Amino acid sequence: RASIPVLFSQGYNPSPRVSFSQALPVGVESEVEYFDMDLAEPPRNPGEMTSSLSEQLPPGMTVRSMELVRKREADGIVTSYEVVLVRTLSREQRDNISRFLSLKSFTITRVRKGRQRELDIRPLVQSLNAGGSSLDFELISYNSQAGVNPREVLELVVQLPEDERLLARVKKVGIADFLNP
Repeated sequence: RASIPVLFSQGYNPSPRVSFSQALPVGVESEVEYFDMDLAEPPRNPGEMTSSLSEQLPPGMTVRSMELVRKREADGIVTSYEVVLVRTLSREQRDNISRFLSLKSFTITRVRKGRQRELDIRPLVQSLNAGGSSLDFELISYNSQAGVNPREVLELVVQLPEDERLLARVKKVGIADFLNP
């Protein structure tokens, strides 16, 4: 409908070659999402393509920008979050954050499908900053590997009580490729 020359997969049921960013965790809002499309030809006018695609989206949803990128293999994705809390962090909670950031490892245990799994989340939290009644942090996720949910950071690192975690406003505000140095 937007007249974009998207490539299709081969085979019995061809589908557009489009891939979307990771799904949002439950209870998290987003200001930024992305998707990749394989095109049959380079766009003549990316601005026009942006407009024509936006016109086909549901009300309230727009494409802010498009850019041409070569296929690349990032090691992972860095996702930035902002969290507005219902009250100012206590001294103990700020100390929990400082202690966490000083550690090389922070292993959690998850129970999924009756099995226990351990996951070191410290390398997955790239940054974590507290300011009064707000937090901002960056989480690294790798393709097809277990990751950490922003609400797990609030629970396990900051040690917010459950009622405050549920009332916290968690917003995804940025996405970037992560390349190991």
